[in-house]
Parts: sequence; C-alpha cells; structure tokens
Amino acid sequence: VLQRLRCKIAASVLLCALCVGVGSEVAYHPWAKASANLDVCHVPISWTFYNLGLAFIWYGRVFLLGLAPLADDVRVTRIILLMDLAILGAGDFQNWRHTYKLGKKPWPTHLRVWLLVAKDIVFLCGAVFAFRCTRAGDMQRLMWK
Repeated sequence: VLQRLRCKIAASVLLCALCVGVGSEVAYHPWAKASANLDVCHVPISWTFYNLGLAFIWYGRVFLLGLAPLADDVRVTRIILLMDLAILGAGDFQNWRHTYKLGKKPWPTHLRVWLLVAKDIVFLCGAVFAFRCTRAGDMQRLMWK
C-alpha cells in the first residue's frame, strides 16, 4: 500500500513538473524568437518583466522536480534527470533554430547561444555521472550540486 502511495505522489508531482516544463518552453518561444532578431543588449523593459516571469516558471519546475524523488527511489530520480535533459535540449534547439535560420545576426546573439549550449553541456556531463550511480542518494547529490 505504501509503495502504491509513493508511486502516485511521484507520478502527480512528475506530471505537474512536466506540464510546467513544457509550458515554460512554450512561453520561452517568443523570447527566443525576439532575442534572435534583436541585439539582446537593447531589449525593451517589457522583455525584462517577461524574463522575470519565465525565471519563476523555470525555477518552479526545478522545485517540483526536486520534490518528486524520495531518497531511496533510483527509478524516479532517473526519470527526473531524463525530463531535465529533454527540456534543456528543447530549449537549446529553440535558441539554435531561431538564431541560425535567418542568416546574419549580431555577435552578442551568437555569444548568447553558445554560452547557453556550453552551460547545458556542463549539465549533461553531470547527468552522465549521476546516471552511473547505483544509489539514489548519490545520484541526487550529484544532480543538485
């Protein structure tokens, strides 16, 4: 009975985190498109508030994913790690597509995209090390460092 309850709680938190994660990627689409066409150093003030809202959504997703796994649940921890990798990959693809599909862009735009990709490559390396762990506690320690 306790195991079923743990599975139901993990599934509901994962579903909420997935909805928030997909929602954040959909909400990120206008910013990625606009920032690929503009010099990011000269954006209107409304985009600053838009980014603030995106940051709250993004960290809300991370918070929800942090609540889902229990200290002894390797399977749910791996599912969370895969969800994070998929959402980060989708964001990188959006940035890459919007930046390089229409020709020449100012150099800060290229720098921004490459810095985002480099940051996510560091996360990918950490995820590979976390996947190698056999205990959930060690995996979670590597995930959230």
